[in-house]
Amino acid sequence: MGLLLLLFCALCFGTSVSVDFADDFPALSKNLVLELLQPFNVTLTKSPLTGLFLVFGSSALNCNLDFGDDPEAFQVLANTTNGLTTICCAGNPSAMVKASGSMFATFSLLKALGFGFFHPMRPVVPSSLVLGSSFQNGKVHKPFFPVRGAHYHTLHPLDLTELFFGEQSVDKTWDQMLPEFALYLSWLSAHKVNRLEFSALCPSDKLVECQSEDKTTKYQTLVKFAHSFGIALFVDIAFALKQQHAMRMIYSSTLPEQLREIRASVDWALGKVLLLLV
Repeated sequence: MGLLLLLFCALCFGTSVSVDFADDFPALSKNLVLELLQPFNVTLTKSPLTGLFLVFGSSALNCNLDFGDDPEAFQVLANTTNGLTTICCAGNPSAMVKASGSMFATFSLLKALGFGFFHPMRPVVPSSLVLGSSFQNGKVHKPFFPVRGAHYHTLHPLDLTELFFGEQSVDKTWDQMLPEFALYLSWLSAHKVNRLEFSALCPSDKLVECQSEDKTTKYQTLVKFAHSFGIALFVDIAFALKQQHAMRMIYSSTLPEQLREIRASVDWALGKVLLLLV
């Protein structure tokens, strides 16, 4: 059965590719998936007749997924009926992010079809969509390690340092850097990373400027992007460290003011921005 399915895919995938997304599938991730599939002239529909039908999320009626209740467990299931090959993928949320399992399932499906995520900014798009020989149809995947994190060392001048800084780069505005952030998050999700930690940055010596409305809005945007790819975003805010523009909690010299600033920083990160403190 598996060999027949692979032969069918090799013959038909290039002729007609349709996709469907669950209603609660994150829009940011949906846009990136559609961009990756764009060379194959995909059609958005819920009822194709022939060809390849990719279903992201478990809301479609023609999916029969069963991946249990374990956090982040996911499944990719393929079946062929009357000239239509349907591949469904979905998963469970993590303790912190709703989309985690579904994102891991999404990128597992894409990798099974030949997409590669070797470089954070340059995903590999195959010349044709063919299920690889290593594809394990219907297998329920469960994480062995509950915490699988990455650290972005913003204290050094890396590609996205300005983004985490809340500032524009030499050649791009802050908003123009967000697509690169989405690519980076997709790379993390493709490797089943569920946490990203970074050091918050601020060049000012005034707490009110480091937690300004503009900064808050930008960090809220980063949290939204991360959650859309199934990743919880953690921030490192030092108490008093003065190193390479690292944001800190303490700016005053008296104990009462220092305690007030610490409370304000914790309230800002957890309450306004929804960043998780490290």
